[in-house]
Amino acid sequence: MNRNLLWLFCFFVFFQCKSNKSIPENILNDDKMVSILTDIHLAEGYSRIAGVYGDSAKEVLPAYYELILKKHEVERKTFTESYYYYSTEPEKMNNIMNRVIVNLSKLESGIEGKGDEKK
Repeated sequence: MNRNLLWLFCFFVFFQCKSNKSIPENILNDDKMVSILTDIHLAEGYSRIAGVYGDSAKEVLPAYYELILKKHEVERKTFTESYYYYSTEPEKMNNIMNRVIVNLSKLESGIEGKGDEKK
């Protein structure tokens, strides 16, 4: 019995660790996801700065999201399926989100740098 459990465990671990699966055709590549998610975070940040909260945010943000997807020439269904796919691949999603953070940090430092130039 213990031997069977050991084999089952090894089998499970082997297939769980194989994360080099190719990305399905209908899924956006990670570069595109990084660009879209960077824009989404910017839109959400802008809405907070503009004082849009609660029910107002629920009305305004979907319009921003649609504009972002249109800018990137991506259908909502494709983005949703891609987001779901990456959320089931934690290592890939972590890599994407780290790149989004880097993008946002670069943008922030560029804004702060421009403010310093005016002084």
